[in-house]
Amino acid sequence: MEQAFKALLSSQMWLNSSEDAGKSDCETDFIQVCNNVTSRFQTLSSQMISIEEELKLSQDNLMLANVIRKIQDEEREHLRLVIALQVERKRLDLLRLTADKATKSHNEHGEQHRCTCSAKTEEQIEDLQDLICIQEDKVKWMKQQTLNSESKINELLDEVRYWEVDKEMI
Repeated sequence: MEQAFKALLSSQMWLNSSEDAGKSDCETDFIQVCNNVTSRFQTLSSQMISIEEELKLSQDNLMLANVIRKIQDEEREHLRLVIALQVERKRLDLLRLTADKATKSHNEHGEQHRCTCSAKTEEQIEDLQDLICIQEDKVKWMKQQTLNSESKINELLDEVRYWEVDKEMI
């Protein structure tokens, strides 16, 4: 487009610089048409540029809105994970407390009565220990999910910061 515009301008300048006093009506009409085309082309070019800039801003705003929506969704999910992690930690603490009490009670009973307690109680204590191991793994997994969620939120926030810096430079 720029080349066509430059060609039109150069032809117009050539025609204007021509000092031929005996220009025909045809040449005058041609010059007038060239001038009209040139001015119309300039007007359309500036309109196209402004429309392109508006579209780019609209697209950027739409993309930014989508990223912000993703951040909000991730924040909600992160909050759920944090709450669930706290609940699971509490369960783990309760399981440990229960296992400690059961072991202590079992040992005290054995010392007081000088008897070997039933295998059932020992089995229950072992089951509690297994539950504790499972719960510890669950808490570790949830911690990792929480960290992953935080990382994803930070990446999205970095993307927003990049756009803000990019807009400031413009």
